[in-house]
Amino acid sequence: MRISNWNVAGAIVAGIIFGLMPWPLAAQTGGGPVASPPARSATGPATSTAAQQLNPTAPPTTADSPEARMAAMQEAMQRELQQQRAGNQAMLQEARQRLEALQAQTQATSATAGAAVPAASGVATAMWFRFENVPVDTILEEVSRHFGIITLKTVPMPARITVTVQNQVTADEAVQLLNNILFSQGYGLIESATSGPNPQRVLRIAPITEVKKANIPVYNSADPNTIKFTDNIITQIIPLKTLSAVRLRNDMLSLFSADADVTANAESNCIIITDTSAKIHKIVEVISTLDKVATDRPTPAPAAPVGSGRGSPGVRPGEIPYVMSMVVDGAAMQFRQGDILGEVFCSKADIATPAGGILAKVSVKEGQSVKAGQVLAEFDGSAARAEMQAAEARLQMARAKIPAGAAGPGEMERAKAEVVAEEAAVSLCRQKLDALQIKSPLDGSVTTMDFSAGQYVPAGTVLTQVVGTGDLKLSFRLAFNDRTRLKVGQKITFAVGDKIPAFPAEITYISPTTDSSNRTEIRARFTGPTGVLIPGVLGTVAIPEL
Repeated sequence: MRISNWNVAGAIVAGIIFGLMPWPLAAQTGGGPVASPPARSATGPATSTAAQQLNPTAPPTTADSPEARMAAMQEAMQRELQQQRAGNQAMLQEARQRLEALQAQTQATSATAGAAVPAASGVATAMWFRFENVPVDTILEEVSRHFGIITLKTVPMPARITVTVQNQVTADEAVQLLNNILFSQGYGLIESATSGPNPQRVLRIAPITEVKKANIPVYNSADPNTIKFTDNIITQIIPLKTLSAVRLRNDMLSLFSADADVTANAESNCIIITDTSAKIHKIVEVISTLDKVATDRPTPAPAAPVGSGRGSPGVRPGEIPYVMSMVVDGAAMQFRQGDILGEVFCSKADIATPAGGILAKVSVKEGQSVKAGQVLAEFDGSAARAEMQAAEARLQMARAKIPAGAAGPGEMERAKAEVVAEEAAVSLCRQKLDALQIKSPLDGSVTTMDFSAGQYVPAGTVLTQVVGTGDLKLSFRLAFNDRTRLKVGQKITFAVGDKIPAFPAEITYISPTTDSSNRTEIRARFTGPTGVLIPGVLGTVAIPEL
């Protein structure tokens, strides 16, 4: 084969160029990593140290030989790999340090803003009280878990509550919040503790009526500033300096809540009341103000003799009379010693639930006028309706079993007896359905309604009170000596101010008994228009014959 001169020349030139190419460029063209060329000898071509290390028996090679270049490339790759490993170790160490710092920061943050702050004993000293649309049972469980409190309950608490507190709360604050939540459901807390070297706090959930009779706190003070404004059930003993406790209790009956238990002790001249601390706070404010007014009066008014003038309310010997003021329809009036104090009242009905359940609907609002028989609220009746449908189906089947023609001995009687039994079952189911509808027993107005749809209501809970407004009556008390000169049908008048004409009435009832102050209750009905009168209005009663 003939080789042209041009091919030979090209090969020679290529070899010269490749031999003269700088080492980094040659390495790059070969696709390997960039590395410094092996050192050259001062007297001639340098030998490859890497090649001799790999194979000491091999003859020395020049730096420009392929073996030298390959050894240099391997050495450079090893150095780069070591540098990468060292860099990776440094990066890994730095990442570990950052992770440890982040974990330490997270633990410090959780200690101050977490769900609970643990104490040395393992029981939390504080917790976040933030719950949104959760059952009351869930809140009870969380409080019990955080603070190690034992909670006892006999009925489920499925009502859902939303409560948010901006700061963490202590165990005492959490118990107070629990009491507020339970009070809205008609329940309260009875607190006790276990026996032993390490007693635990025990909270028992019970209806308000039971809480009042339990071992609740008892306080003795007439200073409203010492009474906390909470929903805790307490018993307060209110000593009076000047006023008669028995008389003041009777005069203030309209101010006490429907759930309050109030009594008066004549010997110690104290009023004893069991109710929520907030409601007692209001009552003590009124009582302390009245008692202070009577104490500060320098010269007491003389007591009117029994039976004289317009009558006597039966003042006890040594009692200092007090003055009471009020405004009716813009007219101010005062009640002084010797006045017969009367109060307008009407029929009232506490609307209680015959059975417990979840409210499906609340149809009235506070202050709304209602008619007798109007539905105020309804319980969930899905189960009762299903039971009703099943009973009606059984009744139809029982009726179908009655033979149309001739029947054997006793067959007709058995079929009719089955029908009677199924009819009774349907009637019972219908009564259950009717009981799920809470209706008003009279015409009047709804006072309060603190319940809403979806809320669980225990059996016997008072949902609201309906106050009749169509038939107003009058109640007052007289000393026993004056009572003997009264009779049913006797005409009297009731005045609520000088600017308003007196309202005529006639006596309809005279109590056969007297109270501890030797006074008798008298009731009367109004014989004319009642105008501005509403239940609870106080006024003076005039009896012409006295």
